[in-house]
Amino acid sequence: MGTESFTDAGKTRRNLRWTTMATVPCLLFLLYLIVAQGITEAWIGMGIVAAVWALIMWRFKDLGSSGLPPRR
Repeated sequence: MGTESFTDAGKTRRNLRWTTMATVPCLLFLLYLIVAQGITEAWIGMGIVAAVWALIMWRFKDLGSSGLPPRR
């Protein structure tokens, strides 16, 4: 695999789109557990998902039309 196989703009956007599609149902399920079932421990799952997205946003903050900047 080349060094840019996951970092060009199209592939990065695709990976972020799939990550979004995977986490939205998880968030909806966790909200269901909190609201309908009264399971307050599901807040831990919400915190984990929020932490993962914070790390993703921090990593991809420089994403532009040409993809990620070159690795150092």
